[in-house]
Amino acid sequence: MKIPFRLASLILFVIFISACQPRIQPIYVPSSVALPPGLETAPLSVIRDGILDAGAAKSWKMKEIEPGVIRGTLDVQNKHQAVVDVVYTNKAYTINYVSSRNLLSQGARIHRSYNTWVRQLESGISSNLNYISSRQQAAQNTPQNSGTPVAPAPSKTAFDPAGIWDVYATYTPTVMSASFCPKQRNWNFKLDYSKRGDISHTYWSDGVQLNISGEHSDDHSELNFSVPQGGNNWQWTRQLALDKPQVRLTSEPKTSSPSNCLGVIDIIMRKQYDPNQKTTIASTTPRPPFYPTGNWRVTAIYEASSQRQSFCRKSNKWEFDLALQKGIISHTAWKDRSPIYVSGLFTDEKIEMNFDVPNGGSDWNWTEHFKLDEKEKTFIALPDTSSSSDCRGTLTVNLKKQPAAITRETTIPVDNQDAAAKAAWLAIKDNNDEQELRLFLKGHPESKYAEAAVTALNKILERKSPNSFSPVGKWAVSAKYIFQEGNDSYCPSDIQWNFDLLVTSSLQSETIWNDTYALYVTAKPAKGGVQMSFDMPKGGSDWQSKKPLLLTKGKTVFTTKSYSISDVWRACSGELKVSMDKRQ
Repeated sequence: MKIPFRLASLILFVIFISACQPRIQPIYVPSSVALPPGLETAPLSVIRDGILDAGAAKSWKMKEIEPGVIRGTLDVQNKHQAVVDVVYTNKAYTINYVSSRNLLSQGARIHRSYNTWVRQLESGISSNLNYISSRQQAAQNTPQNSGTPVAPAPSKTAFDPAGIWDVYATYTPTVMSASFCPKQRNWNFKLDYSKRGDISHTYWSDGVQLNISGEHSDDHSELNFSVPQGGNNWQWTRQLALDKPQVRLTSEPKTSSPSNCLGVIDIIMRKQYDPNQKTTIASTTPRPPFYPTGNWRVTAIYEASSQRQSFCRKSNKWEFDLALQKGIISHTAWKDRSPIYVSGLFTDEKIEMNFDVPNGGSDWNWTEHFKLDEKEKTFIALPDTSSSSDCRGTLTVNLKKQPAAITRETTIPVDNQDAAAKAAWLAIKDNNDEQELRLFLKGHPESKYAEAAVTALNKILERKSPNSFSPVGKWAVSAKYIFQEGNDSYCPSDIQWNFDLLVTSSLQSETIWNDTYALYVTAKPAKGGVQMSFDMPKGGSDWQSKKPLLLTKGKTVFTTKSYSISDVWRACSGELKVSMDKRQ
C-alpha cells in the first residue's frame, strides 16, 4: 500500500520535531516560584533546610553562602559542571545561573542538559516544600497541651477519601505550534480510590491520552494528571487535598511537549456517596514520636516470578546491618555474588528508601507508602510491569531496629531531647567518672547528650590504656583497581580513587566515584578495631581477602580480590589494592 505524499511528509515532520530538539537552548531561569500555603510564616531556616535536602537528593552539592541564598553545584562524570544560586524568601524562590563548565555556554544560551538539570532541581525543591507545608499544617491542626486542664474537645469526623470518585477532566490548549497539537478534549470516568497502593490509569478521548498516577495509603494521598501530547512535568497550581466530597483542581505543565504543545487540565472530582462506609474518628491523642536513627537489621527476600533470559536473577535472601543517619543513604549488600542496592534520603522531615535487585526487575515501587514509624516494619516492592525488562520478581523487606550497644566502638544514636536526660547530664558531665557515664548511657541511650557521654567515656578508656590505637578519625585513602580477567571491551581497565574518609565508631558506608566507576566502602566496628570492606561492582563480585581488613595501626595496606568468573558472560574480575594513612 502506498502512503500519500502529504501524509508521508507529515509523519516525517512529526519525527523531526520530536527527535531534533535544539542542542543549544536559552538558559532556563524559573520565574519566581511561589511557596506552598503555610510556609509564609515559617522561619527561613525551614525553607533553607527544605531546599538543601531537595538539592542533595538530586545529587547537587548545596551550600548556604548568605542568608536567603544557597549555592548549588552539580558535577557530572567529572567532565561537566553547573553552578546555580537558589534565592529564596518567605514568599517564593528562583534559580539563577552562575557558571558552567563544558556545557557550551554562549552568553544567554547553553547546552540543553543544563536546562534539564535545573528543571529537575526545581521539581525536587517544590515537591519537598509541599511535603514540609503539609506536615506543618497537620501539626497546627493537632491539639496542643497548654498545661491547663480543659474539657476534652469533641471528636471530629475525618473525611476519608477512600471510595469511588466521578472525574470530569478538560484539556484546553494554550500554545499550538503545529496543526497536530491536541485540541480541547474532555474525559468523564470513575476513579476507584478505595484500594491502598500505587495508582496508574490511562484514559483516551479522540486519540488523546490522559495519564493518572499516584499513591494511596493510610497517611498519604497523591494524584498526578498529565496529557503527554500537551506538555511535560505537570504540576498542580495549588496543593492537592482530597479533604471534601468535591474538589476542583488545575494542573499545568512546566515545559512543552517534544512537539512544542502546551495546555491546561481542569479537573472536577466528586465522591460517590456510600451509605455502608464507616466514618473514621480523628484521634485527639498524638502518637509518641519514633526516631529511626540507629542500626537496623535488614532481611530482604527476592522471589523470582519470570526468568525469560539466562541472566535473570534467581530467588535469593540477604541479611545485613544498615546504619541510618541523616543524609544520603547508599549501601550495597551481597549474597552468593548477587548484590542488592539500597538508596534514599533521610532528613528531619522524612525518610525515603529504595531497594533494587539488578537483573531482577526495574523501577521498583513499594506497594504501600514507605514509612519507618515503628521498631519493626515489613514492606513489599514490585518492579514496573510496563517496563521492557525480561526479569520479574517480588522483593519483601523486613527492617528491625537494633538496641544501642554501650561499648567503646559504638556511637549511640542522638535524637531524643528530654528534660530528664539534660538534668542527668548536667549533674555528671564534669565528674569524669566511668561508672556514672556508663549508667547515664544505659538510662538515656537516645538523648542528644549521648554522643558527648560516649566521647568522655572513650577518653577515660584511652587514659587507662595509653598505648591503645583508636581508628576513629580522618584517613587519606588511595585505592587502585587492577583488571585481571574478563571481556576487554566491556570490563574496566585500571582505575584509581584518591579520597579522604572520616572513620567513626559506628557502622557506615560510602560510595566514591571516579568518572562512571563506583567504589563502595564499608567500615564496621569489630573486636580489635574497625573492619573495612571494599567493592567495585563493575570490576567483579564476591570480593575476598586472605585476612580481615582491620584498622589496627596508623598506616595500613589492604589487598582484596574478586571472584573468578571466566565462565560468566560479560563478567569481570580483578584486584583492589588499598592504602590508608591516618591524618587525624
